[in-house]
Amino acid sequence: MRQLRERLENDGVTTAWLTLDLADNDVVRLLASLRASLERIAKGISRADPAAALGKIAARGNPVALFLDDCEVLHDPAALSVVRELIERLNGSVRIFMASRNLPQFGLAKQRARGHLLEMSAENLRFHLSETEEYLLQGRQLDLSADQIGFLHQKCEGWIAAIWLASLSLAQQKDVARYLERFSGSTEVISEFLAEDVLASQPEAVRQFLLRTSILRRLELPVCQALLSGMNAGELLEAVKERNLFIVAAGTEQRSYRYHNLFVDFLRERLLRDHPHDVPLLHLAASAWYDSHDRPIPAIDHALEAGDDARALSLLDRCAPRLLEQGRFRTLGRWFDVISLEKLHGYRVLAAISVWATLFTRGADKAANRLTLIRQGEGNHVPCLTGYMNTLTPLLLGIEDRYEEAVPAAKAALARLPTANSFADGVLCNAAAYLFSVAGEEVEARQLLEAARCSGAESPFVQMYSESLSGLLAFQAGRLSEAISRFKSALATTDNTHNDLTGNAWAGILYAVALYERNNLEGAKRLLDVYMPVALEVGLPDHIILGHAIRSRLAYLNGDIDQAFGTLVGMENVGYARKLPRLVASAKLERARLFLLQENPDGARTELERASDSEVWSRTRDKCLLAHETEDILIGHLRLEIWTGRTGLSICAVDEEIARCASQGRHRRALVLRLLKSLSLQRSGKPAAAMDVLAGVLRQASREGLMRLVLDQGEPIMRLVRRFQALQPKGASKTSDPILLGYLKELVQASGEAYVEAENLDGVDHLIEPLTPKEIEILECVAEGCSNTHIAAKVGATDSTVRTHLRNINRKLGARSRAEAVAISRRLDVIR
Repeated sequence: MRQLRERLENDGVTTAWLTLDLADNDVVRLLASLRASLERIAKGISRADPAAALGKIAARGNPVALFLDDCEVLHDPAALSVVRELIERLNGSVRIFMASRNLPQFGLAKQRARGHLLEMSAENLRFHLSETEEYLLQGRQLDLSADQIGFLHQKCEGWIAAIWLASLSLAQQKDVARYLERFSGSTEVISEFLAEDVLASQPEAVRQFLLRTSILRRLELPVCQALLSGMNAGELLEAVKERNLFIVAAGTEQRSYRYHNLFVDFLRERLLRDHPHDVPLLHLAASAWYDSHDRPIPAIDHALEAGDDARALSLLDRCAPRLLEQGRFRTLGRWFDVISLEKLHGYRVLAAISVWATLFTRGADKAANRLTLIRQGEGNHVPCLTGYMNTLTPLLLGIEDRYEEAVPAAKAALARLPTANSFADGVLCNAAAYLFSVAGEEVEARQLLEAARCSGAESPFVQMYSESLSGLLAFQAGRLSEAISRFKSALATTDNTHNDLTGNAWAGILYAVALYERNNLEGAKRLLDVYMPVALEVGLPDHIILGHAIRSRLAYLNGDIDQAFGTLVGMENVGYARKLPRLVASAKLERARLFLLQENPDGARTELERASDSEVWSRTRDKCLLAHETEDILIGHLRLEIWTGRTGLSICAVDEEIARCASQGRHRRALVLRLLKSLSLQRSGKPAAAMDVLAGVLRQASREGLMRLVLDQGEPIMRLVRRFQALQPKGASKTSDPILLGYLKELVQASGEAYVEAENLDGVDHLIEPLTPKEIEILECVAEGCSNTHIAAKVGATDSTVRTHLRNINRKLGARSRAEAVAISRRLDVIR
């Protein structure tokens, strides 16, 4: 990779290099490192989101290359998603080169299928015998015979790192033959044996440097000096670099380094074995240095590794409130996983903060258990503690989907404001605003959002929360453009503080939903890849439902039916595991929609019956939950009835629900219901009325670019849309609506269908009079090939009555035969 980098730079390609380590599984660290690397490629772009920055760099068209080394250390789902998003932004001018000891989980299958991936496996990278000979004789200048080189090559099986390690040790050997006799061919044995042999051959000062600094994740000269009393750390660091002792640059500016993973594991094991009493002292020295330089996170890490809980708690007590305000829940959660509740005795504020961290990283169940234990030992409260505890109950109840209890709990908590904790007060106002919006109390919700912005003005997390909720209210009202701007702003608020992704999941999933509605499918997918793992950790019910539903729909649109259904099985299992029946019912509901799209009404009806959990849907009936604004059990049943021709009662039910939505300001839901009404009218033999209703929906949707709301209703609705488009006036005129025409064109193109000419739509609105439900039922029987006698038996009429109905049907349709009647009725979407 170094050779390739040099070659590219000689060819005028701008490059950047980032060597990853285990600490980069902290997304905060990874994002900061990527920003620093990209700053080398394009000055002034480092404050942007790395994926967005790479997209901007790619748009410039200048050749650039980013090198990522030691990718195998990444395992955190959110960290992996960050790299996946980078890969998605690549084009011909931007390339990423990655080195990994195993196949990285970066979702490379798509790049492989497109022919955009060049892979070099271990087999490709092994030295041939001639290359081993050239390296040892010319590169390392060792005096070895052909037999000795062949023996070493065979034992190492062409593994370059092992040959390199062996060459380091061979250079120190007086009796090469004897050394080779003791040489092992096992990869693990080779690495351990050579590491020990290399260490033993170093001067004492270098050995001490290697062992004592092995406790550090990053080798920075000042902190190395703090661990090496009486020694010159600068000279020793240079000696280690010159001797190639498994040290690599950890940053783009060559100021910090790290040891090779295998080597540092060995060094730490050797340090613990040979100098066990020094290990905690070294960690404490490192902790003190980081603390004195206002770097609390590594200071706490080293205090915990030293086993000094008192020092760790003292440091944590100082910095935890600030980290909480920044939304650093994952970092806090990692520490509280190590520090038991018993050790928090006497640290009342830390105990409360531990519940917050647990809630946003491990979910509501574990947080509730921790809160119960804390309350059992409640004593005297410090002022800021009241705020933390006051906010927790409404937060917990909301995430647990217990809105009936959460709303009164929020009102009771609000009555106790203000407390001495402006951050907690701001979060409470936001949480209460969300709960009130769910209850349909939008005016109160907006007032609380203003209060939240004032209370938590200095907290990035509170700002993100407030902006997200403002976007949510706009989205439910059908103001998509405003919603997208709000969600984007919410993410930018926390990105600018290098915040980790735990809190961002709230805004990230909502932003993905809004982009999906705009039909920005790639953008929605990228956001879901990053934020869904975090949303699943936290357990936000609506976010989990929406994320799974959109992922399922994206898979269906890509033709991956198995993945579409598999994603819903995943949601169902999460619901069972978390004891959230709304997730289970929602998975079945979405599965019914997929069955209907596949022309399988029986399967859809079965899934709707399975999804009809009366307790779930009665609880959501009067709540404004984003996950069910356009998809709930009522809409599911209405859609099935209309698709299968049972349109009589459907129009009445749709009208009642539309009126209810209008009174609640739920405009997106009302639009979906009006689309279903349009289809119901069409299938009732009232195409003119259907077009009138559809026209109103499309004009309103076109103003905000609402796309998936229409597209996801399936082919029957899109046939009406294409028919409506074909009836629009051609060219500019006083009556034409350019916004609507552009929207219709985009909508039809997104459906994958060609433009429908008006002349192919004869009879669109020329029915002499509408067909009755009985006549439609008889038409469906005719379409199935039934005889008059069979039809009479199915509809409960005589042969004579059936013949009368058929004459009336032909008259109304202007048809001259049964076959022509079926063809015309299908073209008009009267029957399927």
